[in-house]
Amino acid sequence: MSKLSMKGHGELSQVSSNLIGWMEGSGVSCQYIGGMYRKNNIMLVFDKYYMRASNRASLSIMLTKEDDVIYADIVGAGGGQGVFFNFSWGAEGNFVDTARSLLNEMGFIVAETY
Repeated sequence: MSKLSMKGHGELSQVSSNLIGWMEGSGVSCQYIGGMYRKNNIMLVFDKYYMRASNRASLSIMLTKEDDVIYADIVGAGGGQGVFFNFSWGAEGNFVDTARSLLNEMGFIVAETY
């Protein structure tokens, strides 16, 4: 698992729309699975197949609007391989880095790393 928190400004719906479009455009096998929408929160879930490791990874992004700040909490998971050892080639970290780059382009900065 890989996780990161970022913060920035803008309209919640516009940030969400940009992320969906940009993430799906980041790779042939990356797709938007679905989301949940509330007044001040949006949860986005993505899935991507990594050919080099023959595995899938998921990416969840929770966008939260507090006053004039939007927080993006990003979690990448499922990039491991194997039943018992769950050896990871780093797919989930790569997926989080893709979201980080896209949010950086929108003016977001890292708020917290784990």
